[in-house]
Amino acid sequence: MPNYTAPVEDMMFLFDKLRNNKHYNEIEKYKEVNSELVKNILEEAAKINQNLILPLAKAGDENPTVLENGVVRTPPGYKEAYKKFIEDGWTSLSCDPKYGGQGMPRTVSAFFDEMISSSSLAFKLYSELTLGAYNCIHHHATDEIKDKYLPKMVEGKWSGTMCLTEPVCGTDLGLLKTKAIEQPDGTFKIT
Repeated sequence: MPNYTAPVEDMMFLFDKLRNNKHYNEIEKYKEVNSELVKNILEEAAKINQNLILPLAKAGDENPTVLENGVVRTPPGYKEAYKKFIEDGWTSLSCDPKYGGQGMPRTVSAFFDEMISSSSLAFKLYSELTLGAYNCIHHHATDEIKDKYLPKMVEGKWSGTMCLTEPVCGTDLGLLKTKAIEQPDGTFKIT
């Protein structure tokens, strides 16, 4: 089995010494964030990482996700681990409490992301792109769109993806032509 131990003490050093803790105390939504809370979160994150995520690394390497007859099959243990992952609220760490998130600063969730990525990047990718899509919607969408999508994304029931692009190749979004056709119900069909 792969070997990884989350560097909680190093992360706390970064949180406490290289960053001004008073910074969060000056931001209303982070007034409750302090070293003790962050250390507790990171210690729990290290446990779930060690006991749940790290053991998945080998299974993911040996049994990649496949599409068989229209059904996605994930490596052994992934489905159960993801269920536990969302039940414990790890997908919502830095998300807005208005949509079911825990409202932690991105710094805290970045430490958590580092742990998970170091143990099993393949598993981390299941939730990683959802956070990117969440952020796009959270910062740029209408309230109606936010209310529809964000709670399910934060809860881990829905996922999101972001299509990456490279110039002058099959993923170059700038070369694509799309058309929005208004539907009778006021929505648009994108082709």
